[in-house]
Amino acid sequence: MRKLFPKVVRNLSGCEIVEYSMHPDHIHLIMIIPVKFSVSDLMGRIKGRGASGLRKEFAWLGKVCWKENVVLSPNYFVLTMGVDEDKILEYVAWQ
Repeated sequence: MRKLFPKVVRNLSGCEIVEYSMHPDHIHLIMIIPVKFSVSDLMGRIKGRGASGLRKEFAWLGKVCWKENVVLSPNYFVLTMGVDEDKILEYVAWQ
């Protein structure tokens, strides 16, 4: 995932990952997203391409996730930043 997410985002014009941290069950991403993208569309692209890349890299996932064909959860949480940007950046970097 550390290699995959930056590649996916690089193909989305104007999007940039500022900071990220990965955990066994979730990922924190701080991104710059141009107004031409809706957050839900962007997350769908990132998760879809990410899951596709994982399935290509790890063929055994097809056997484990055979029933639903789901590699990544469809859920996500979004928070826009402004006032406490420094605190949020520090939190994600600390994770």
